[in-house]
Amino acid sequence: MPTVTALRSELRDLGLATTGLKAELAERLAAHAAQQSAPWRQKHFIDSHKCATALFILACIWYFDEWENPTAMLYLGRSLSLSLPLSLSL
Repeated sequence: MPTVTALRSELRDLGLATTGLKAELAERLAAHAAQQSAPWRQKHFIDSHKCATALFILACIWYFDEWENPTAMLYLGRSLSLSLPLSLSL
């Protein structure tokens, strides 16, 4: 990331004003940080529920003793295919 001094000298070379550059950079960095942190929280919420869904399906298959049911197994496999890559990426 370029420093304020480097940016200021580049702006001077282009003939642009450099007053208020630090304040503008700080404002843009704060806005960028706010945008980055919000999706992270949302991602964790969604990923945890994907994993919980797979566990719930497995519990339902066990409770109703449907180990031979192909529909239940396909649904479990679909759910695991969504949640397994999440656990591997941690």
